Amino acid sequence: MDIKSYKQYARERRKKSKLACAYDAGMKYIIQHDLPFGMNGGVISDAYGNPYSYDCTVGNGYTDENGKVWFTSNMYKILFLSGNKGVTIYHSRNGSLHHDCFTCGGCTELFGKNFPFAGCRVYEDLEVDTILSILVNKDICRFRNVTHDNPYNLRFLALMQNRLIKALEHNKVIHWCKEQNQYIDYKIYQMFYKKC
Repeated sequence: MDIKSYKQYARERRKKSKLACAYDAGMKYIIQHDLPFGMNGGVISDAYGNPYSYDCTVGNGYTDENGKVWFTSNMYKILFLSGNKGVTIYHSRNGSLHHDCFTCGGCTELFGKNFPFAGCRVYEDLEVDTILSILVNKDICRFRNVTHDNPYNLRFLALMQNRLIKALEHNKVIHWCKEQNQYIDYKIYQMFYKKC
């Protein structure tokens, strides 16, 4: 494929990505309205705009002894790689080098247990129950660090949550339970709700 064909391919691929379109519209909105804060996530692309990863960071941060809120820990980072049906989730803990990590569907764990420089952090497994209660069964836009001034940011986060749910469902991590009217752990669904 020559450069001209690839540029066209990259443009078409970006136009098809709902996440990339929401992100691009959000960045335009920030410039047009001279907003001080950016988006709660991003789309990483190559030089021609072809997206290859999507991420968002949400959380409530932590409050120090003076009552000031810091968003340096107690945050969740959700990462998707383009063309991959998996997800990686990192959770930074308050006042600790320990981070929780969850990965499924073959999504590359960039900074986790298998990363060459993992010695600077300790990674522990992020439990499915935590993912369900914090990121899946609640509105992701409720977190304190979410910028509400930009409607495209809220749209981007909603799309990220939808993709998270689809990835977890596809990899049989969670399942919708009609009886409880919420998503539950797939193992619990199999044990108690799945009809033989």
